[in-house]
Amino acid sequence: MKTNNLAIGEFATLELLKNHFSSCNKVIVKSKKELTKLKGYKVKVIVDPIYFKNNIKKEDIYIVSEFSTYNMSLDKNNIHVLIYDLNDEGELGTILRTSIAFGFKNIALINSNIDIFSPKVIRTSTGAIFMLNLVKYQSKNDYLKENKNNKIIEIKNNNSNYLSLEASNILYKNRLI
Repeated sequence: MKTNNLAIGEFATLELLKNHFSSCNKVIVKSKKELTKLKGYKVKVIVDPIYFKNNIKKEDIYIVSEFSTYNMSLDKNNIHVLIYDLNDEGELGTILRTSIAFGFKNIALINSNIDIFSPKVIRTSTGAIFMLNLVKYQSKNDYLKENKNNKIIEIKNNNSNYLSLEASNILYKNRLI
């Protein structure tokens, strides 16, 4: 299992600790005043301002967490969002953040070469990746082998400057979409 993944920033670190505490190896803070934000979490914390000077380019970052990858599975009782042919980490992070805003927490990434734990995905999702289930599949058929009867929303990359959205027979907040 890969152990050198980084969640950069306070919100991403707190979401990691809240949702996947056992995967967190350590938290690095810039100064002792950041320790109050970690109150209640029994995690290894290192105060290391030199780490931030040498490794973090942004001045407004004071907390970084190192974590191991972990396995996720889709909840069979909820709507799944299927994302096809997406290879832009920034777009994935944005979609994950938006999915959480709409209450969708089960994401299937189909035919994508994105490293779901890359720093860019974590940063652009503003930590939303730690609040949902995200599973990669080679094809829709592979997805359907495991998930036959789920209601789905499909987001497809049409090789243009936009993504298309398809949903059918889904009741969301008493409205059919």
